[in-house]
Amino acid sequence: PIVVGSCAYWRGKEAEESKSHEWTVYVRAASPDEDPGLFIKRVVFQLHPTITPSTRTVEAPPFEVTEQGWGEFEVGIKVYYHGGERAVDFSHLLKLYPEAEVAGSPARELSIDRPVVAEKYDEIVWAEPSAELRARLSEADKHAPEKGWRSSKHAKWFCTFEPEPQEAEMKACYERITQELRAASRRRIEMEE
Repeated sequence: PIVVGSCAYWRGKEAEESKSHEWTVYVRAASPDEDPGLFIKRVVFQLHPTITPSTRTVEAPPFEVTEQGWGEFEVGIKVYYHGGERAVDFSHLLKLYPEAEVAGSPARELSIDRPVVAEKYDEIVWAEPSAELRARLSEADKHAPEKGWRSSKHAKWFCTFEPEPQEAEMKACYERITQELRAASRRRIEMEE
């Protein structure tokens, strides 16, 4: 499993208008202790054409690019794997501004203390991986955890993609919606009587 994402920090009111945010776009392993360099050979980031150079190639972990700017844009990402496997293309919308956490409510305020994080979890499945890639993947459990993202300066903001907390959150949301629907139904019946 890999995660493609971005972490954008607002630089505050004193920042130059054209550099209002510092952002990092990245490809990382889903597990904090997994070394993505075991299976990823290089990552090519295609940034907005106004950023020079707009194509950035990263050949070793951490697979990330950090820049400053003011606008959101689509980042093209091409991930190359060891063993000559077919490269995989991703597209990621660099998010600089927070969205509403609950539909219909206002977005949270920009803060220099809390970045805007946008991540997408994905799993790459190789039907018949090359011998080199298979050997590298089988070594993953034996590799040093310091090559993972746990020590990244962004780590506390990364999503864990663990199913249990998400399941509990979804159950709580379901219960809240069910209660609201029951209450609305009772009010409608009372109004009809």
